[in-house]
Amino acid sequence: MAKQTMMLSEYVAEHREGWTAPDHTGRRLIVQGHCHQKSLMTMNDDVALMRATGAEVDLIDSGCCGMAGPFGFEAEHYDVSRALAERRLLPAVRSARAQDAIVANDFSCR
Repeated sequence: MAKQTMMLSEYVAEHREGWTAPDHTGRRLIVQGHCHQKSLMTMNDDVALMRATGAEVDLIDSGCCGMAGPFGFEAEHYDVSRALAERRLLPAVRSARAQDAIVANDFSCR
């Protein structure tokens, strides 16, 4: 089963012959990858596909966004969750320009 399972970005990257990427030349994408994906796999295919659009891709070196699924929604974890987000993610979001896009590939990170 594991050999038949892949991330959507892996599938598209592997089967991109004939695929025309949308044009995002000159657009900056600030990307927060899912912590489990970054720790167990890579964001290489995701970043390659985004760069294929002509966009400038800034993958935030943030580890966890602070949500960690339901963890960040629980009041007793608020301080830890906020501290994690303030390490790199929230400063990167605050530094975004109006024309930049913030990309998160996970529900919690979003």
